[in-house]
Amino acid sequence: MGKKQKKVSIILVNYNGIHDTVECIKSIQKSDYTNFEIIVVDNCSDDKLDILYQFEKVVLIENDENVGFGIANNIGAEYASKHGADYIMCLNNDTVINNDTIKKLVTTTNDTTMTTGAIYYYNSKELWYGGGEVSKWKGNFRHKQYTESKNVTFLTGCCFMMTTNTYRKLGLFEKEYFMYYEDADFSLKALQHGIKLRYLSDAIIWHKVGKSINRSIGAKDYYLTRNRLYIISKYSNYFKCTAMLYFVASRLLYILFGYFKNENVDPIISGIKAYRNKEMGKKKI
Repeated sequence: MGKKQKKVSIILVNYNGIHDTVECIKSIQKSDYTNFEIIVVDNCSDDKLDILYQFEKVVLIENDENVGFGIANNIGAEYASKHGADYIMCLNNDTVINNDTIKKLVTTTNDTTMTTGAIYYYNSKELWYGGGEVSKWKGNFRHKQYTESKNVTFLTGCCFMMTTNTYRKLGLFEKEYFMYYEDADFSLKALQHGIKLRYLSDAIIWHKVGKSINRSIGAKDYYLTRNRLYIISKYSNYFKCTAMLYFVASRLLYILFGYFKNENVDPIISGIKAYRNKEMGKKKI
């Protein structure tokens, strides 16, 4: 008799993306790892969610407002930790996974190692995320194209797995961000607690890049600017002094030389002001 599989709780955050969420669920249910539960956290979207009740092993949590990507994942993770999960997997709803992806992540994930896989553009052989690294000098978080499995310094929030014990030790995403850089913050927090971040090149995910980002360009520029400044400041003991200078100088040069369109400039300046005034969390643009 084979060894009993440990339970994996997979968190999908849905916001007006039910068709993608359903396709993601179908790919998970084809997995050769069978002891899983799918927790769909809906961020008060306009979707008709009744279709989810036709699937087995799916739990639906409906939020009364759009609390953002990070907090929605936190809600799902807390539910998982209280309902018998051994592993917690955060997965973008606009992805599909290979049938052996969960098993490969589980094999490597333990209380001192979090894992992620190779994430390809949807219906493509082109890598979107092949591991990630943090630049201490520039304060940026880069996707790499590693062809072999290795330890990295940045896990994308698109897909990663940890043990429930690790979740209880670290928590999950910080609420200050609302969107963008939650995964970067979480990666740095894990590293500071001695947790390894392992990229597995043979654990395959496909990502419909941009499909889950249902937001204006202005909001994107605002949050990217404000949150980049915040994370560099928060982890000033990790980054070199050049990181803040590089980011601010690059944005000012882009503005001066017209690399940004006019409609992008105001949100960038607003993001800088919000960071200076310590205005974090969700903000209406």
